[in-house]
Amino acid sequence: MDQLNPCPFAECLYSGTQLEVRRHVWDHHRRDSQHGGGIPGLLDVYPFHEIHAFRGFLRTYRHRIVDDSSVLTPDDYFEVYSEQIHKIMKNATKRGRSIKCQLTLVVIFYRGEITDQDYEEVTRYINGKLKIMHSMHDYTDMLNASVVELNNLVEVFEQYGSGWKLQKVKGCDIRIADLPYLGGSCYIDLPKALSSKKCLINVRNNDDQCFMWAFLSVAHYDDVKGHRGRVTQYKRFAEKYDFSGISFPTEIKDVDKFNSNNSHRKLCVNVFGLETTYNMYGEKIIRVVMVRMAKNCLDSKFKKINLLLIDDESTCQRHYVGIANISRLFGKATKSKKFVCYNCLNLIPKKTYKKHNKTCYNFKSQQIVIPARSKDPQCNVEIKNFIQFSSHEKLMKHEFVIYVDFEALNEPTAKLILPTLTQKCYHSIYQVVTHTPL
Repeated sequence: MDQLNPCPFAECLYSGTQLEVRRHVWDHHRRDSQHGGGIPGLLDVYPFHEIHAFRGFLRTYRHRIVDDSSVLTPDDYFEVYSEQIHKIMKNATKRGRSIKCQLTLVVIFYRGEITDQDYEEVTRYINGKLKIMHSMHDYTDMLNASVVELNNLVEVFEQYGSGWKLQKVKGCDIRIADLPYLGGSCYIDLPKALSSKKCLINVRNNDDQCFMWAFLSVAHYDDVKGHRGRVTQYKRFAEKYDFSGISFPTEIKDVDKFNSNNSHRKLCVNVFGLETTYNMYGEKIIRVVMVRMAKNCLDSKFKKINLLLIDDESTCQRHYVGIANISRLFGKATKSKKFVCYNCLNLIPKKTYKKHNKTCYNFKSQQIVIPARSKDPQCNVEIKNFIQFSSHEKLMKHEFVIYVDFEALNEPTAKLILPTLTQKCYHSIYQVVTHTPL
């Protein structure tokens, strides 16, 4: 006779063979409003059942133990169900996808003795921190860190929870969300607004190594006199640098690895991106933002290699472009020469650049965005790019007010005006002097 398995939904009392339970879940729980209204996926990770939300962007794998007193601690739970958890993570990171995951344990605490009238039980959800996984190579570190973290949270609850003790683990929720891919691949034409600045090098590559070609185009800008957009101009320089451990197409996380591999050459790579925003009148505003700043970027001994990561919304592709002149990218054509401060990303005049850096580098990196001038499309009125205080009615009243007029003589007076009981006044009024015109 086949062993009966309970339904993974804790509120359901159905039991049957493994195949019967799967059919039961599909027929009776696929639109259960208590569990997010999701539909179980096709991944076979029994006794976990899959729940979808936000059109599959967020997936939760839920498991509740019905009758099993052997799982007493978090270590016991992850040892018993390690195979299912490994299968869930392997499916989530397939095809090179990066994910954010969170492990939540459902545990039962108790205090007192079962025979006592004061015996209590309480169910608590112990939430671990969000972890990022780029591949299954990160699985062991993620799981070990989560187990240690959950054990510490259980110990804290027992220590500061007024006599509560861990009874057993009731179940687990594994939440997974896909991370947007941040990496560059094939060639993309530059928008007209960027190409007109004459400060970018867009190497026309047919492979996924646009990061390498963009880096070489900036690092050897002076060595190549013409046709800087051709791959053949930079093949002779590729062997000088260590690209080991870098995946192609290159993700943002690999930039730090490249900087570490080539730190002995006293150079660092910064990655910038484009951010699109809209003002209150619907006008499109594109500005350059820092995506990844190298650790040694603020060190004057290191040479800065700046790259721009652009994307094509129609093809969902990203592409690295070399930045030959960072000041030109941020600023406009003016007579005075200005330099970009890598700490605040503002253009600073040449005369005050060193003085600015001494002060700015004492603070954390941040970008100050000043409102730009714009026009109201309805009435064609220019809106100034500054704000000023105008709510004068919200000012607090002062007890004494002094008016000074230098075109009059201040003659002393002993006049004192006191409020009567019928007047609604909260302050006495003192007339110290009288103004006599000259």
